[in-house]
Amino acid sequence: FDYLLLISLFAFALRIFFIFPSLSNSENFLRLDSSGFVPGLLGFDWGARAPLYSCFIWIFERISHNFYLVAAIFGVIISSASVFVSGLIAREYCRSERAGLIAAIFMMLNITSIGIAPLILSDSLFTFYVALQLLYVVRFYYNGGVKNLTFAIVFGCVATLTRAVNLPIMLVGMPLLILLSEKNKVKRLHYIGLNYICLLVVILPFCVMNWIRGNSFSLEYNSAKALIHNGSAVIAHAEKRASLEVLSQEMSEVEKHSQSIGERNKYIVNRYFEIIKKYPVSFAVTHFPQVLIMVPDLPSFCENLGITSGDKGTLSVIRQKGIWAGVKYYFGDKAGVIILAVTPLLLVTLIGYVGCFLALINYLRYKNYKLLLIFVLFSLFYVILPGPVIMPRYHLPSLLLIFTLGAEFIGNLKQNKSTF
Repeated sequence: FDYLLLISLFAFALRIFFIFPSLSNSENFLRLDSSGFVPGLLGFDWGARAPLYSCFIWIFERISHNFYLVAAIFGVIISSASVFVSGLIAREYCRSERAGLIAAIFMMLNITSIGIAPLILSDSLFTFYVALQLLYVVRFYYNGGVKNLTFAIVFGCVATLTRAVNLPIMLVGMPLLILLSEKNKVKRLHYIGLNYICLLVVILPFCVMNWIRGNSFSLEYNSAKALIHNGSAVIAHAEKRASLEVLSQEMSEVEKHSQSIGERNKYIVNRYFEIIKKYPVSFAVTHFPQVLIMVPDLPSFCENLGITSGDKGTLSVIRQKGIWAGVKYYFGDKAGVIILAVTPLLLVTLIGYVGCFLALINYLRYKNYKLLLIFVLFSLFYVILPGPVIMPRYHLPSLLLIFTLGAEFIGNLKQNKSTF
């Protein structure tokens, strides 16, 4: 516990150190998506996004004139706390204090976690609540108990209020966890009922609020817009067209059906399923887990340091010409020097990835299918859910179990060497 606390404090110092150049102008921590969370910025609307992070921003606005700075420091604290919880998860999951420390170090030195920490976005807070949910998921899987399950459900519901992407985890992942962990059929039904009742109590008021205001009956009515991007990616792949051209065309069609938000979202969903029906193979290809989403978020890291600036269309270059072409386009002549400077941090993440991959091979070799399913439900899911919309920060919650498995393999390296 003391070592984990020390690692977390070091994580806090490291994150502060890497944002120091931007502290004098905390608006540097805004990104394009930030407007959806900050009351007063163009594009904000209660109900458009899951509400919890915006509530924190609303509080920060009232306690400080420079609430961007307060929000950035809050993000750094939350990110550092996630490092601590990630160590607890690995300790519980692997039954090893060594694995707990290794996983915490992986998370402490992860470039994506460092780069995203101060940004006015919900990802760090979401990862923290997912970490707390996962800690009790692991405890329930190994030890059972209604207390562990209740905490897992509560933190899962809070995570869903932070980002609606956690909703499928609650609807599918938690019931499957209960079926895997509890042998008593009556208790299974009670536990699954508890999960859905808690989720309903937490989510329903916000869905009703959006419906009363004339929007979709959903937690965040703006999430349907992601389907426009996903559908455009499917069409672009199937018809061999430029993704930006297709996206522009699809957005124009959506505008024709925007008499109300409810009608707009209905059209988007129907159009999305039409595209899937027409191009099933392209849908499968574009929605298969995208490797690019796992690339460390070096741009956010460098933007916080003032080395680079965003909004250059780099993602389009990566999709068309590959990662290295995107790196050279984004960083220009400084690409080689910057990559060399951050190589130690990149190597730490790579070691975690490789360790996780080898641990998964071991799971398959020894037919440890239950733990493999836990990994799919509570880690791989976060990589699959965004579909073609590739944002490195979306994979932050998946790192919790990826680094846990990596720490498990490395912590038992001598034993693992003898089995390969």
